[in-house]
Formats: sequence, C-alpha cells, structure tokens
Amino acid sequence: MNHAIYTITAGALAFQKKFDTIANNLANVNTTGFKKQNITFASMLPLDKEENKYKETLPENIKNGSFNTFPYTDVTKIDFSEGYLKHTGNKFDFAIAGKGFFMVKEANGEIKYTRNGNFTVNKDGFLVTQKGQQVLDLNQNPIRLDLSNADFINIDEKGNIYINDALQGQIGVFDFDDYSILQKVGYTDFKINSNLNPPPQPKESVEYKIQSGYLEGSNVNIVRQMVSMIEVQRHYQATEKVITTIDNQLDSKAINDVGRV
Repeated sequence: MNHAIYTITAGALAFQKKFDTIANNLANVNTTGFKKQNITFASMLPLDKEENKYKETLPENIKNGSFNTFPYTDVTKIDFSEGYLKHTGNKFDFAIAGKGFFMVKEANGEIKYTRNGNFTVNKDGFLVTQKGQQVLDLNQNPIRLDLSNADFINIDEKGNIYINDALQGQIGVFDFDDYSILQKVGYTDFKINSNLNPPPQPKESVEYKIQSGYLEGSNVNIVRQMVSMIEVQRHYQATEKVITTIDNQLDSKAINDVGRV
C-alpha cells in the first residue's frame, strides 16, 4: 500500500478545516464583538513511534502501519485582540476600550462573558443583552434601572450609570490572566472551560474604559482573511492533484497485477 496517500489526505483535511475557519471569520466580519479564530498545524509522529499519543485514536488499518509524519490541525485559537469602535449614539450601547469582558447571566443561571455591549433595558427594568441575558455589576448582581422619570442619563468611563444625577448601578468588567481557559459559545459569548478543576475565577479589570454610545466591531481583517483563503485554496487544490495522481498509479498497478495473474 502506498502510505503517501494517507499523508496527503491528512493535509487536505487540515486545509479544509482551515478554509472553513476563515470562511466563518469572513461571515462574521460585521458581527458586534466577534473574535476571529486561527488554526495552527502540527505534524503527527510516525505511527511506529511509541510516543505517538494519537495512535490509539486511528483506524486499525492505519494504526498498524508505519509511514512518514503527516499534518493535522493542532489547535483552534481565538484571537482576543480588540476590534474597531463604531459610534451608534445609543446610550445603552457599550464598548470596552482595553482589557476585559462584560459578565452576563442566562435564565438558567449560567455565567458567560462577552465583548458585545449591545444592551437594552427590559420591561422589568433590568439591563440585558439582546438575547435577554442579564448584565451583571462588579458584585455579579443584575443591574436594575428606574427609567420612569429619567430626564438625564449619563454613563462614565467606569460604567457607572447615573439617572438624574443619581447613581443606579455600575456595569462590571472582568478579566482573566489566561484567556486560553475560555471556550467560545455561539458567535460572541465565552465561558470558562468546565473541565478545569478548580475553575479559574474572573477578576475585576483595571485596564479599561467603557465607551457609551459605541459598539466594538469584529477584529476580522477582510483583506488578510481573503489572502489567507486564496492561499489555503491553492494548497488544497495542489493536494487534490497529488491524491488523483497517486490514485491513478494505484489503479494502474492493480490492473497490471491482475493481468499477471
């Protein structure tokens, strides 16, 4: 068996996954608070090496073989760099300039983190996301606002909300020492990896300013992503040609072997 086809096929699958990731980034170029993802490649050790930790996860016909290293997608990393700030003029739109996340709570009590500050006030007076998640303050409590006689609303750079000059709440901004503990949930939400024991706790961010009337755009650079997509597509097409060549060689060999029989 020509084991080269396994190596080339693995490469094609890796390029396909990278292409899909880039396509998802481009699809969310206008999604508020979206953080792009990047894929890194690595080489798997030859299957005859005892230290190959991936060997047991492979099919038997491949596992028992011995051939060269082949590529696979090692890690999908989230790029937490800041996106651009876009002005909306809406008092309850918030962007974080600096480090940190808004903490939001689902109806079932699950805590999530986001940079999407497209908030509103619901019928019960709670500050919520567009999905209905409650926005929490620095004490991790919901923020309730009385807008019944609101003549003047002001939000300062630390998220203090003043209504008619009376302080009614402060939006919490939380941060982590290591962002690798965060898992992406949906398009713009994150949660702490549930497999970590004990789970890391967020801390109050100190390197930030809250900009009221602004939203943070995605951090996707369209030009760079398009260039990357073209490069990946070319690599994928090249691997397809090699697979076709190897497949034709195998067919030719099989026909010759049958002819000799």
